[in-house]
Amino acid sequence: MAVFSGHDHGVDWCMKWSKDLRNNSPANGNGLNLCFNRHSGYGGYSDWARGARQIVIEEAKLGASELQTWIRLEDGSISGQVTLNSTYGTDRYPAVTKSKSTSL
Repeated sequence: MAVFSGHDHGVDWCMKWSKDLRNNSPANGNGLNLCFNRHSGYGGYSDWARGARQIVIEEAKLGASELQTWIRLEDGSISGQVTLNSTYGTDRYPAVTKSKSTSL
């Protein structure tokens, strides 16, 4: 289905790993979805708005390997909501605006 990683300096996107990567083991992720969180803490290297990745898995959709994920920002808004499923990577989603924190 997917692998999720904690914050990575403002990186908060998802991708489907389906292409071969030279000099990498394993060379291919077989369509595995990879998602990053974003800057979630108050320790400091950046003024990006803080948020955390939320994941919703519905039992009825497990057979189709489908789930919903998004970043819930500190102000309560949602950023980058996507459906990770068999068509992810070809679906179209609105562009995500990288907002700055107002509480620094």
